[in-house]
Amino acid sequence: MRIFLPVTLIFCCFNGFAQTPISGSIGGMTFKPSGNPWLVSGNVFVEAESKTIVEPGCVFLFKPYTGIVIEGSFIVEGEKDKPVVFTSINDSLYSETAAKKPEPFDWNGIIIENEAVEVSLSHFKLSYSVYGIKSKVSSLSIKDGIFRQNGQFHFTINEKIQDVESNLPFDYNSQDVPEKSDKEKSQKKALAKRAWVKPVGIGSISIGTVLLGTMGYFIYSSADFDRKYNNTDDYDESQHYLTKRDDAVKNAIVTGIIGGVFISTGTGLLLWEHSTKGGKKKTVTAYPVIGKANGVQVVVKF
Repeated sequence: MRIFLPVTLIFCCFNGFAQTPISGSIGGMTFKPSGNPWLVSGNVFVEAESKTIVEPGCVFLFKPYTGIVIEGSFIVEGEKDKPVVFTSINDSLYSETAAKKPEPFDWNGIIIENEAVEVSLSHFKLSYSVYGIKSKVSSLSIKDGIFRQNGQFHFTINEKIQDVESNLPFDYNSQDVPEKSDKEKSQKKALAKRAWVKPVGIGSISIGTVLLGTMGYFIYSSADFDRKYNNTDDYDESQHYLTKRDDAVKNAIVTGIIGGVFISTGTGLLLWEHSTKGGKKKTVTAYPVIGKANGVQVVVKF
């Protein structure tokens, strides 16, 4: 039974170069580049049922006989221009306190135990360890990992050595999704903010269609009352039908106008939503038509 000690964070200064030593449990932590370089002074553990996140640009320097043991979830979120680095404390590219040249076997590496739940590493560099990544599970994901100068091997799964070329990007179980440009990311965010446009547009058109159906009912009723008005000789009865006919006409006009506004608004929203995706700009005008041909006339200009 392993006993996890609380992670130790001590801000030190060596020759004017700040380092953040860590050891013990790192479960639940989120590592940020502001703490660079993170100096692993003793084995660190991601215990079961915990999750550790490493943000882009983080640098980890490992002292001899240290490494990372993962029993929970470990997410490395490196980016193409901000990779996450796992290397020896003697690597002068990242350590100003390097006392000698870095060599393979300088530190242990990353061990992924059977209990590990989610392990994903993107855009990282791993150098000068004994065994790179030694995994007992095959469900981990690696994207654009660079391995170099590791002692025994770069990457194994259940003791089986994987074919990894030194200094070349390596992928395993990763989806090959191309990097999106800043412009594409900005457009995606803008579209996400307008996610309401399409359902509101469709809803407005649906309501407008119902109102136009109601307008048709009132038009039919007005025609029926007009027929009854013309076919009766009783004055009171004729006045009753006349009033009913006039009310039906008014209701037809009102529902037609409101229905036209809803359809016009909905159509406009859908056209706007389409134009923000790269379509040509369009204008739309809709208005009710009452007479021999009843309904709504919609004019779209491209």
